[in-house]
Amino acid sequence: MPGNVTVGRSAAVSAETFGSPGSEAGSGGQSRSADTTPPCQEGWKVWHSDAGRLWATRTRPFRPDEERAGAYRTVDADTDEQLAALITEQERRAESVQ
Repeated sequence: MPGNVTVGRSAAVSAETFGSPGSEAGSGGQSRSADTTPPCQEGWKVWHSDAGRLWATRTRPFRPDEERAGAYRTVDADTDEQLAALITEQERRAESVQ
């Protein structure tokens, strides 16, 4: 469904992570070009699921009080823009606790 956005604490998706543009992608050995590599914000790993959705997970967990404030470590979205907005929102929620 276009426009669908999900946030959650866990995700059952393939664990393929992508490096720099053109690098080997996960165990499938597919090459990603610069225009298809997911966006990556510092401290987050971004990948495509087998279903084609974008996922991001924070490399360091949020503190318990940040999680209680609604900051999720793993988020997913349909588009680069939606994913970037979700990552920014999680960081804002965590910062609001401090």
